[in-house]
Amino acid sequence: MTIRAVLAGAALLTLAAPPPPAFATQADNGPTVLEPLAPWQLDLGENNCRLARTFGTEDRKTLLLFEQWDPSASVSWLVAGDAVKTYRSRRSASFAFGPDGDAQEFDYLPSTFGDFGTVVRSVSSIVSHEEAEEAQDGDEWDQPYDESDPRGLPHLDADGAEGITYLDIGRSKADDVRLNLGDMKKPLEAMNLCMANLVEHWGFDVARQREVVRQPDFLNPNDVVSQIIRNYPSKALRKGAQADFHLRLSIGADGSVENCALINQTLAEDFDMRRHPCTIFSENAQFTPATDAAGTAVPTYYVTRILYRMPG
Repeated sequence: MTIRAVLAGAALLTLAAPPPPAFATQADNGPTVLEPLAPWQLDLGENNCRLARTFGTEDRKTLLLFEQWDPSASVSWLVAGDAVKTYRSRRSASFAFGPDGDAQEFDYLPSTFGDFGTVVRSVSSIVSHEEAEEAQDGDEWDQPYDESDPRGLPHLDADGAEGITYLDIGRSKADDVRLNLGDMKKPLEAMNLCMANLVEHWGFDVARQREVVRQPDFLNPNDVVSQIIRNYPSKALRKGAQADFHLRLSIGADGSVENCALINQTLAEDFDMRRHPCTIFSENAQFTPATDAAGTAVPTYYVTRILYRMPG
């Protein structure tokens, strides 16, 4: 059985409570409210964890997708489909997880997501920023280990998300929408457990990783970025082609780059890399190693993102 099947099965046992009947309502001067259409679905890939749920009706679906590429106190999210199909301009929008969760404004940039069409996306801690910081900074060394909440790995604040039950997205009153999520504690616990399993799948001892108190320090980012710029593919440069990459590096106990994986590639057509970004990182990047509370070096991972962008 694959690692994907094992974790997905465990997650569905936790999260697959029958959803209420799906429908959309709109209160006077309030947002359009969408109920869940299906249970949460958790997916463990080779490089990322995704948690998704659909809302609305079968013929007018809306998708909410959470995604993480490395353990973090925040999560990328997107909403796509019928609820946001009128979002077409570059105007500002806002979101709020509630009650009393993270709320921010963000710039809406037109994009699409498969058959769902129009998408809005941002990054959030789900809980308020103050609660997220407290959850990461708390002294938990003497507490029993909970595998869904690893202490030495950044993680989503599942306990703080208890009682958060909806996501509001707004641009104008006519476009406001509310997704009734259900309580978010167990979904975030599932994401944390998924990321812990993913770190183990990358070849790291999760128990050892949770003892890390100081992450690797990237000592020469400007040098590496300069080399990446100098190696911008010539054909892409002439065409103005662009690309996005996530890189995951394995950092040894001596700070060396022992391995590099290029993940989540989004390439423009004919983006002909003359020199792989992993080669540049492996040959030139310098790190101080991660350490535990005693100052002992701990082999670990480091995830970064590269955006090939042309001005204009």
